[in-house]
Amino acid sequence: MAADEQTPTPTPTNPVPTTMATSTSTSNTTAGNTSTSNSNSNTLSQAKYADLTFNSPLSAPHADALIAHLALSPSPSAGTTTPTSVVDLGCGWGELLLRAAESVAAASSTSSSSSHSGEAPGAAVTFTGVDTDAALLDRGRLLAAQRLGSNSGGDSSNASASPSVTFVDAPASSWTQPAHRAICIGSSHALGGTRPALQHLARIVAPYSSSSSLSSSSATSAPPPSASPSPSTSSYARVLFGEMFWQVSPPPEATRALFGDDEVPGSLADLVAACRDEGWTVLHVSVADQAEWDDFESRHRSGQRRWLLEHPGSEGADELRRQLDQREHDYLAHYRGILGFAFLILAR
Repeated sequence: MAADEQTPTPTPTNPVPTTMATSTSTSNTTAGNTSTSNSNSNTLSQAKYADLTFNSPLSAPHADALIAHLALSPSPSAGTTTPTSVVDLGCGWGELLLRAAESVAAASSTSSSSSHSGEAPGAAVTFTGVDTDAALLDRGRLLAAQRLGSNSGGDSSNASASPSVTFVDAPASSWTQPAHRAICIGSSHALGGTRPALQHLARIVAPYSSSSSLSSSSATSAPPPSASPSPSTSSYARVLFGEMFWQVSPPPEATRALFGDDEVPGSLADLVAACRDEGWTVLHVSVADQAEWDDFESRHRSGQRRWLLEHPGSEGADELRRQLDQREHDYLAHYRGILGFAFLILAR
């Protein structure tokens, strides 16, 4: 999920900016004070997402189920091969992308005996995360190195079938490189809204076959001509799309608190209809449950709450505390149990 690709009205997936001031304009500010202030700001920036596993209301079991629906492993009974490219637009630190890569690595490991018996290994799967938050991208690269080893970072020279993970600092809207699978969770705002996001995703995903491959050129290059996969070996391109919706008709207070004059989501039925209107087949729908929402909202504040306990007198602490209290109030009073979050597996 994109952290701050744009800065819309504060929402559950695009929270109130809470960067601490580090002004050096006062006459009695020393170099030492400036360094301390910048250090505090950097620490707070890390604290903002420190307690989150996913930057959306999503549990680990739910995430694993969604990854399974992306069908990243080959299906011999259906005559398909493994998709070779996955992109996450607005990835943040890419936790879902990393888990998808880990699932492919695990499947590759368990099937290694087939390779030893003479069957050629499948092509390596490349995973690419795209975002504009440098700190979150660095977090993703560190996690990739820790969990996937030396093949993370996009080493295409590795001849093995183990997955590679690359994080790219670029706006989601600039990404035109085709992929067999795409992920876009809570990042439609970075692509102009729900329908523009669905249209953009349609331009970059492509079916695959045992003989087709996609270019691995730069993020902003135009996609190559589409291959025409054999019907017997082709597989539909799939997208995991995450978006907000209203579970019930919202009171005016909820709409104002969350969206102001920005685009307001519709119902789940409206969201599914929009996907179909844009040419997508909806393969699977699931929604965040109340426990996932409560955990997400609490974790989105808890890292900064702990920071405030450790730095109670820091510059901007009172304003940050006020913002966190307001967000907590808005959630509990206005949109808890009213705002929903859907995860859709789309194909074309």
